[in-house]
Amino acid sequence: MPAAALEGVHLLLPGYGDAEPTLEIYTYSQTLDGGIDPANRKGLGDLAFEVEDVTATAQSLVEHGGSLAGQVTEQHIEGAGTITFVYARDAEGNVVELQSWRS
Repeated sequence: MPAAALEGVHLLLPGYGDAEPTLEIYTYSQTLDGGIDPANRKGLGDLAFEVEDVTATAQSLVEHGGSLAGQVTEQHIEGAGTITFVYARDAEGNVVELQSWRS
């Protein structure tokens, strides 16, 4: 999504320690009503899964009826590390985010 802007928070889930897993809650600065195409529509935007290999997992998702909704991207986040991620759609059209972090 060109020029997308969002803000959010990661909430630690209880019982797992100080690092993960987290529930990420965020909001886009602009949202669209309904529809399946844009990730910034109202409602559930995506479910994020941390995976070992983003590219391989995305390829498997496509092989099983899903599709990519973007390109595999790598971004350094100051104080957090480097994230590799891609947005995709499962076979039912739901947006899923595949991500992997490293220091």
